[in-house]
Amino acid sequence: MKNKSTRLCSLALALVLSLSPMGTVSTWAQGETSGEMTLLDISRGPISIDIDHISGYSEDGALITQTNPNGYHVVSRWLSRTDNKITVEAGVHTTLVADNLSIHITDTDSEHPSPLFVRPGASLTLILEGKNEFWGAAYNAAIGVPQAADGTMAELVIQGTGSALCRTGKRGAGIGGGQRCGYTDGAGVITINSGTIQATGGDYGGGIGNAEYTGPRPCQITINGGDVTAVSSSQSSGIGGGRPKWGAAAADITINGGVIHAQSPDTAIRGSSLQMGGGNVVAISSSGVGNWQSLSPAPTGAGGGSVRLASVQLDPLDAGKELRITCGGRSYTARSDSGARVNAILFDGEGDEVEIASPSGNTYSVDLTALTSPSEIVQTPYQYPLLTVTPDAGQRFSYGDEIVPSFTVYQADGTPLDQGGSLFSGNLSCERPLSYPPVSVSITAGDLRLVSPSHCFTVAQGETLQIDRRRIQVTASDLQVYEGQYNCYNYPFSFQLTGGSLAPGDKLETAFSARAALYEGQSAYPQGTHPNIPLSFSSGWYDVSLAGAGPTLTVLKNECLFVPGDTLSFGADADGNSLRWTVAGVDDGAAYLCSERVYEDLSFAQAQDCRRRVYQYIADQFPSLYDPSFIFQWDILSSEIAAVLFPAGLPQAKATDAQGNPARYWMFCEGTPPYADLACYVDESGALQTAASDQQTAGVRLFLAIDLTTHTVPLLSPAAGLTPSTTYGDIAAGTPVAQVTDGAVMGDHQTKAYTLSDRSTQAERFTLQSDGSIVANERLPAGSYTLYVEAEDGGTGYRSEGRLTFTVNPKPLTITSAPDIAIPAGQPLPTIPYTCEAGGLLPGDALTGQLAVSGELTPGAHPIALGTLSAGPNYRLVLAGEAQLTVLAPPEESPEEETPPELPPGPTPEPLPPATGSPAEAGLWAPVALLAAAVGVSVKTRRKTR
Repeated sequence: MKNKSTRLCSLALALVLSLSPMGTVSTWAQGETSGEMTLLDISRGPISIDIDHISGYSEDGALITQTNPNGYHVVSRWLSRTDNKITVEAGVHTTLVADNLSIHITDTDSEHPSPLFVRPGASLTLILEGKNEFWGAAYNAAIGVPQAADGTMAELVIQGTGSALCRTGKRGAGIGGGQRCGYTDGAGVITINSGTIQATGGDYGGGIGNAEYTGPRPCQITINGGDVTAVSSSQSSGIGGGRPKWGAAAADITINGGVIHAQSPDTAIRGSSLQMGGGNVVAISSSGVGNWQSLSPAPTGAGGGSVRLASVQLDPLDAGKELRITCGGRSYTARSDSGARVNAILFDGEGDEVEIASPSGNTYSVDLTALTSPSEIVQTPYQYPLLTVTPDAGQRFSYGDEIVPSFTVYQADGTPLDQGGSLFSGNLSCERPLSYPPVSVSITAGDLRLVSPSHCFTVAQGETLQIDRRRIQVTASDLQVYEGQYNCYNYPFSFQLTGGSLAPGDKLETAFSARAALYEGQSAYPQGTHPNIPLSFSSGWYDVSLAGAGPTLTVLKNECLFVPGDTLSFGADADGNSLRWTVAGVDDGAAYLCSERVYEDLSFAQAQDCRRRVYQYIADQFPSLYDPSFIFQWDILSSEIAAVLFPAGLPQAKATDAQGNPARYWMFCEGTPPYADLACYVDESGALQTAASDQQTAGVRLFLAIDLTTHTVPLLSPAAGLTPSTTYGDIAAGTPVAQVTDGAVMGDHQTKAYTLSDRSTQAERFTLQSDGSIVANERLPAGSYTLYVEAEDGGTGYRSEGRLTFTVNPKPLTITSAPDIAIPAGQPLPTIPYTCEAGGLLPGDALTGQLAVSGELTPGAHPIALGTLSAGPNYRLVLAGEAQLTVLAPPEESPEEETPPELPPGPTPEPLPPATGSPAEAGLWAPVALLAAAVGVSVKTRRKTR
């Protein structure tokens, strides 16, 4: 019988997420750009961005043509692969967020050559978010940044926290030029500031840079940061590009930071010039084994002096670490790569000593003059460490114990170092177990560190330790239950710890589960007294044993169980009509209910859609039932469910419409021969029929499996006046917010007690009264609240729970600025007067801050905005009207005069309204500093030249 419940659980349907509305925009602000961007969905169609219009699609498929100076946030709604392309036309300067895109193309198209293509004369800032893939076709780049025949270049800046995989076919670069892109093979201007970039060119194409040939001008490649991998498949270079047989690659390459891996069968980095100011550059030529310095020409510093690279292999402990590198008297930072390799940059005249300090505490000192051959530092990395920490074998710990593995320290020649442990602070640790004990786990470096930086160390790999289950003993209290209330898996025995100890933070009630051993052929103990119940325990982390005799279980007669054929009444549809249910079947742990009525008259396709989104369907049509706290399983009837509910087979159970007349309903039979994939329905007589055409309509009948331990089904409904538009101030002390009812109608069922659970959001703000109403103890601030009410059945001892969620919205508060204000240029921003709507602020609340204008106070009109004005999170301020503050331009200089002209007396400025009261007093101006209402005119005099 247990398998039936499990099978029914497997029928649960996923809730279909609601779709985003058309025309939504996204806001991107991570230091790169900010403001509202236009949201475009690449899965809906290609995107073209021109100077005065665009062509793209919203998530709902609507065509969007309006340009946006803030840029474009491109998503792929279904996160699936697409062959739609993005093109940035000449003259455009814009920003684009690539958000988990996967664009794969196979066609060679010179009009729109690449998954992402920037035409010469355009510039694009590409912000990477999530994981992006750009797969190009033969003869073109994955991200096209070409150069025209007249030397006009496309410009691309890449940044962000995401990644981009850029791969293409023959004669195209991963990022840069393509042979059939409509322009030259040469690349334009490419700058990488951050992000994780993997760029692979096809045959004859560079990873980043030119395709087979070059353009009329050297392309410009600058790398300031990020993790950049640039690979050429054959006969080109990882960075720079261009086929070597045609001469040096036309590329000016500058590397200032980041971790750069360049690889090629020929020269890894090749260009017209190569300048290095920082970063960690690993340039590998696969034709030279171990060659990490495959560079052409030789790199120079910013001042033109020579550069040497000291290749150092660090301990694996220091992989991916931010390092402090000191060369001569100069220090800079660079990050080691995932293989714990770093190339330190020595400028001309900085000597032969390099010191590399890691945050792990290791310090690597390299003296190039001490090497057997100076070429050793070029061809093969300088090798560390000097000490090896080897964890001792055969170590065991129990779950919950502090794991401090012991170890032995060996010198470089393999001999143990006596008292080697005194050189270290901290301890070895172990990886997090992926399964329950007993389990072997690898020992890791943990926080082990050398006290003195005079050595370096590594931790030997492959050693493991054993973690065992923790041993505890428990006793169980005697238990009294009602017949049929529990099965062997869920008798609620209470346990006490009598031997051993729990791991820190663990609780006895969650440390293990217990099962009562049963009489042969039984799933639960029958009515009567059963002493010394044998118990078995299951736990991932504990070895649990029972101390002494088992508990006594008393099973009382139960008059209140569900019986097939019983009817219940609970819940209501969206129109408030009461719902009735028939008990169709009962097994261990669950009762299966069918709605007596069928709902709606639908085609089979419409009914299938309801079944696919059954949870949303229930929430829409029967909102009082959408409460996961007591629902065990929802569905719309299928033949598999019917096999449990109506084991005798056909005819099926009859159902009625709202008027009590026999009604037909759909019976879903997919996967159940001989009715698989057929549109079947149960007719008015209860017989199963096959629909004659797709015009056939029938209703749907609801199925509910309910846990027997919670079958009292208390329901919480909102109190009168509590609506989705409830705002701050609507709920004061003593205002009802909910009403508790018991929707079950069963035998001698009676509710013994209701309790407001402390799991309720801010439970201290509410009181559950004796009549079942829940009232607020105080004025409720804005926010979302969830109420949980527990019920205990007086007849059976069953417990159940109901839940209600509601929201108190911030209260709108209208602010009216003073009429238009003028100030002379150069005067600081005054305090701008305003009024607050009458009765808007509740007693005890106040406004703080002041109105403001954005930007600098340059001459001209500036819209007045809310600025820092706030009444706290309980209010939503709305600024009425469109008042402006005008900054008057200074007067023009007068013509040359011996003396200033006489000025007529000006009018007396009308004073502003008096500043009385406080902002909380409706209709009164807020206190304000004196504003300049009249502008004085200054006239300069200039002496004539005789």
